[in-house]
Amino acid sequence: MRLFFAVTTAPATLATAFFGLVLSVAGCDTGFGQPCNIPENISLCEGTKTDVEDGGVMTETSASCAINQYARCETKICLTYKGSDAFCSIACINDDDCPGKALCKPIIGGDDNSGINPCEPSDAGFTPECYCVKASALQ
Repeated sequence: MRLFFAVTTAPATLATAFFGLVLSVAGCDTGFGQPCNIPENISLCEGTKTDVEDGGVMTETSASCAINQYARCETKICLTYKGSDAFCSIACINDDDCPGKALCKPIIGGDDNSGINPCEPSDAGFTPECYCVKASALQ
């Protein structure tokens, strides 16, 4: 009788553990805007400040970097924009592709305020690498 009791409770215990694991994983929000971690061995993404001389004026700039196929984001992209904390992002071509108040920004370069979308493919066939940047990373 004791053996029968152990056999019948083991599947119940395994099922409880399995559903607990599923609930704990399902409870993690890894969608757009959620924090992610850039691996330390990616030196291009350190986001360190660099002094740049522009017309005799010293300014500070910060690196932007995107890691594609990032497994810990539902969006599969972990982005740091101009030194911001890293967050899950999505690729875009214009602001309409981005959720909420996020804006579509090129990872290299900036806005020239010319009214031309810097993320649109060019006539020469070049498509810039652009990602949705959450509002808090734009400040």
